[in-house]
Amino acid sequence: MECECRADLEAKLKDHVTKSLGEGYEDFDASLQGYGFGMDSETLTMTSVFLIPFKGEVMVPNKNGGGMKRQKVDTSVRASFCPFCGKSTEAEKAA
Repeated sequence: MECECRADLEAKLKDHVTKSLGEGYEDFDASLQGYGFGMDSETLTMTSVFLIPFKGEVMVPNKNGGGMKRQKVDTSVRASFCPFCGKSTEAEKAA
């Protein structure tokens, strides 16, 4: 990711929840989910990417040839832009 939204939001969430905790609570930590690592195919460097998970179902033919069965799809889609600030998730390319 080309922005600092993830770190900023995690810090804000941690601060907000910590203020609302009662006496005796300590060491609260927060982290946003849905982030992963991707590999840039040109530079072979690791980059942080925002992944949007989705689930679905599809009808597929049975392996033995007798009709159809329902199969679950559980995967993620890579976001092209940060959902918080709108900046591109791609590294700036040198001209």
